[in-house]
Amino acid sequence: MKKILLFITLLTLISSNTSFALSSADFEKDATFDSQAIADLQAMESTVKAFDQNLSYSELIAEKPEAVKFLSLAGDEGSGGFSIDQMDWGACAWGFCCCPVGFFVVAVNKNKSSESKISYWIGWAAGL
Repeated sequence: MKKILLFITLLTLISSNTSFALSSADFEKDATFDSQAIADLQAMESTVKAFDQNLSYSELIAEKPEAVKFLSLAGDEGSGGFSIDQMDWGACAWGFCCCPVGFFVVAVNKNKSSESKISYWIGWAAGL
């Protein structure tokens, strides 16, 4: 029995060492990915520099249209995004602590505001 277990263990070690062999191709850089990432970073840098020049939102969009991509991700004033100041912490707690009951108290309640409903779903996602 010991010989069989030893044989199975050695066979497993030998097969695992050959299957995890690395080649030099695994460490080569993808030049197209690097150049795209650098281009995105440079566009974001120009956006930040434009904000340092105290441009208004409309002037910034007119001057640098690539800034729209980064500003919309940040939830700026032009995109109408949800901010932490609009968070309804009670609704967020319903979503975080008691999802099934909170669904009826907040999510399907017609008297609740859209901020409360968004806060509920944020709490639900955090609890999940």
